[in-house]
Amino acid sequence: MKKTIIISILVSLMPMVIIGGGLYWAFNKNATFAKYKHTKGIIIKLNEDKVFDYPYQKRNFSYPTIGYNYNGESYTFNLKNGSENYGEMIGEEIDLLLNPNNPEDVIVDSFLSKWFGPMMVCTVGLFILIIEIIVSGVVILNKKKQEKNKKWGQYI
Repeated sequence: MKKTIIISILVSLMPMVIIGGGLYWAFNKNATFAKYKHTKGIIIKLNEDKVFDYPYQKRNFSYPTIGYNYNGESYTFNLKNGSENYGEMIGEEIDLLLNPNNPEDVIVDSFLSKWFGPMMVCTVGLFILIIEIIVSGVVILNKKKQEKNKKWGQYI
């Protein structure tokens, strides 16, 4: 019984390390973004690409090119995430975060752009931890039941 509990504790360390890694990543990103400056960008063009989707239909995805100014210089960057929903967004303003030491290091100032990665790592770690706790609980309860049945079996 003690072996089972010790193994359960050791196995639960893996998802805790994953969750810790996600939190570490989030805190590092937060410290990095604290140094970034807010600016506005404008969608200057949409790059169209046809993507095959289930059931093998071609769909038009748009990848916006965003232009922005910093210290009197103009810069552009392409979003890596495409969408069908960008439609007629040319000329729309977007909030950006840029590194003042390297103005070409820029991201869209949105929750998903900043926190999706760390949030997913923590969620996966939490999911694995919950599954591990449930499995360990079932194993420990079964062992207790077997020991109890074994104990009562001696008196029959």
